Amino acid sequence: QLDARMGPRRRVVVADENVLARWPDALPGADEAIALPAGEAAKNADVLIDVCRELARREVARDASLVSFGGGACGDLTGMAASIYMRGIAVAHIPTSLLAMVDASLGGKCAIDIPEGKNVVVTCLRIKARVVEADMHESAGGVRVHLNLGHTIAHAIEAFELERGRLVAHGLAVAFGLRVAARLALARGRMAHEDVERFEALLDSWSMPQHIRDLCPDVPSEEALATYCRRDKKVVGSSLRTVIPLGIGRGCNVEDVDAEELARFALSASC
Repeated sequence: QLDARMGPRRRVVVADENVLARWPDALPGADEAIALPAGEAAKNADVLIDVCRELARREVARDASLVSFGGGACGDLTGMAASIYMRGIAVAHIPTSLLAMVDASLGGKCAIDIPEGKNVVVTCLRIKARVVEADMHESAGGVRVHLNLGHTIAHAIEAFELERGRLVAHGLAVAFGLRVAARLALARGRMAHEDVERFEALLDSWSMPQHIRDLCPDVPSEEALATYCRRDKKVVGSSLRTVIPLGIGRGCNVEDVDAEELARFALSASC
């Protein structure tokens, strides 16, 4: 049930259409629901405006709250709508996927996608929560940047495919990004060979992507992939700040990496 601490305010559920169809009565106490396209298709400007217009048509006031009911994309879109409607209204999240539970529901994140680029339960959840609490505002040199491990190349792949009308599951893209990061760490002498072997064996045991072609039917050129890497939100000035693992249980470094170098590792047949 929705948290009673939110008080008697009006609650509008914004739900993934597939989730809503399967559990239409899962949230007693919610006044009404707005259905979103399933998955990543919800995270675009048109859907955001449609939700805000629907809230206005329903005369939803500033003291109301939005409640997301779905995966990470649903939470991102709902948070974005709550942040701009009536100059900001309350928001709560009910994540329904594992990735949303341990990632997208934490850290105050909300976003939509643009064509030029983007964006096990309990243990991972606690780890991320501790990191976010230690670096709430993503300060320079703060530990929160470590959560970006594997994400730079993942975002580049997602953006490349999105411009071609195809969606790549975020978890699969990040898993491949982890593999690339480990290989880069090995090449830079940051990670021992045996650690990389154990790391990749774990990814293989879960049938995670081994090659970029597993995610991109039309494999991008090194130049094209490097261009998408430079659009990453963690770029500072001209520096591509990349999280490099140091070994199993040993943490990470944040290092400047040339976009072409990162793209080259992602395209390497050995990855």
